[in-house]
Amino acid sequence: MRTFIGMAMVIGLFFFASNAQALTATEIVTKSWENFRQIETEVEEAEITVKYESGFEEKKALTRWMSFSENKDIVSIELTAPRRIKGTKLQISREVSSSTIDLRMKSWSKSRSVATKNQGKPFVGTDFTYKDTDQLSGENIADYDYKIKKDNQDYWWIEACPKDSFENPVYEKRVFKINQNTWAVEEIVYWKSGQVEKVQTNQEIQFDGEAWRPNLVIIKNNFLARTTFFKVVKREINPKIPSWIFTKKFFD
Repeated sequence: MRTFIGMAMVIGLFFFASNAQALTATEIVTKSWENFRQIETEVEEAEITVKYESGFEEKKALTRWMSFSENKDIVSIELTAPRRIKGTKLQISREVSSSTIDLRMKSWSKSRSVATKNQGKPFVGTDFTYKDTDQLSGENIADYDYKIKKDNQDYWWIEACPKDSFENPVYEKRVFKINQNTWAVEEIVYWKSGQVEKVQTNQEIQFDGEAWRPNLVIIKNNFLARTTFFKVVKREINPKIPSWIFTKKFFD
């Protein structure tokens, strides 16, 4: 079992379901993402649809490559449609105590780092911020304080608030709904300025052993009156991926 990024503790309680009620909020979130990361490599092809309440609709497509190891995670993303943004690339690198996000737009000659203060901006017109694209596959646990808000023996509702040392947090808090039987995160509520900005639901969850994967992610944005649908149309588990995909050569 790999140790999740940002954690310096070994949580032996996770192996005993009878002790589930004794777990702290931090341990629950850690276990959930440890399970997610039990797959070493993955390739996804996904379709994104952004629907506005006005009736306007926009479609996009991307490929996402992921690599998980004990000390470092790397996620590389390339937009494949529509033509105007095809070739846009994003790469996320998470290490034990930090993460970086690099972006190359179609018209740029080279990649640029996405500054922390800009990570709350939407990624190619969707309801995923740059920071959200990072946290779709995990997060640096050490950056947040976690608290169990509700426990009904089927789900935990856990509040995550950025620590004071976290510079330029995107949200004032998030609330996770985690299944007590599968450890999958099934819902995330994002709070900003004392209001619920958006609600994310993870649906059509599939499993490879204990590793969980949503095949459909829906984000309803209350502030912008629109909904983003992220649908995985093809997934490969533990494929052999060329090493350059996870280096800066990805942007060439």
